[in-house]
Amino acid sequence: MPQRSDATLALAAVFLVWSPAAAAAGWWLLLGLAVAAASAALGAVADAGRTVHDGPSSEWLGIVGRAFASAALALTAAQSVLGGAARPLAVLLLVAVALFGLRGGRLPARPVLLLVGAVVVLLAAAAVIVLVSPPDPAPFDPLRDGGPLGAGTAAALLLILLPTSRSGAVTGLRPALLRIGIATAAAAALGTGLLLAAGPEVLAASETPLSAVTRGTPASGLVGAAAVIAVLLALLDLGRRDARALVRLADAGEIPAVLATRNRRTGVPAAAQLVLCLVAVLAVVILDADALLAFAVAALLVATIVRRLDHGAAGASGPALASAAVSLLLLLALPAATAAAAAVLLAALLIARAFRS
Repeated sequence: MPQRSDATLALAAVFLVWSPAAAAAGWWLLLGLAVAAASAALGAVADAGRTVHDGPSSEWLGIVGRAFASAALALTAAQSVLGGAARPLAVLLLVAVALFGLRGGRLPARPVLLLVGAVVVLLAAAAVIVLVSPPDPAPFDPLRDGGPLGAGTAAALLLILLPTSRSGAVTGLRPALLRIGIATAAAAALGTGLLLAAGPEVLAASETPLSAVTRGTPASGLVGAAAVIAVLLALLDLGRRDARALVRLADAGEIPAVLATRNRRTGVPAAAQLVLCLVAVLAVVILDADALLAFAVAALLVATIVRRLDHGAAGASGPALASAAVSLLLLLALPAATAAAAAVLLAALLIARAFRS
């Protein structure tokens, strides 16, 4: 089965990712998912049989990517229940989860499984309601098909639905491919249903694509409740991953002294956690969910490239080089401003580390 944080992140991301992916790819959306699955499988082959290790630059890029992903998900959950007046609720969600993490709070596995099950039940009930009493068709303008390039953009965005290797973990090839296969099959089933129910035009025009399919039916409230639960679970797990990454960076002396003081209860640099929360809050205030998701994916793609080439191109295996090349192509398929911002972030990290060494 997928790892816990992979599962909760994917479950939350389904409430967001179909909108920008459909806007980019149109009816080529499922081709984008196939490309994303192939990229994830190639990454699993590159990591198979060895302990995955992220250097400091990859760790920081992953942290930044997760901060923007958290912001995108919080804004999506808020939009699912409040529509246009969602930013204050999104900020509240981010702050509440950050405070919970600062106090060392965590949800045990059993309540998480129960809540994940509740989300699945709510979505299944919403699907039944839509089938029994479909909503009135929404007016829309025809959307030009994105073509292969649009499918590449969609593939980059849809990577958020698929599991990835973790720093410090030993990756087995068969379990990794099984997790990717399960996630891809579930995403393909949902994506096909959304395309048939609404078409890419409606999905692209909505900030909350699942809500767009259920708008005007009793299922709308069920989808909103499911979105909030799924996003809260994902935010908690993303915060837990950030805490572990910050501990590793602090152990390596990679966090500035002013931010490195550790919480006595949790052992995590508390000031650094607060800075990450502030970054996510500012991102919610300034950007929309699609832009936040694109930047999160870009940061994680750059982190993947850095991980693959950590020992230089000459020391990388064939699958690692291929994975890095595919990640670069997917990065370039994102909007130019997003890819450029990710490159600037990497350059800033490298310069900052050079001055510290």
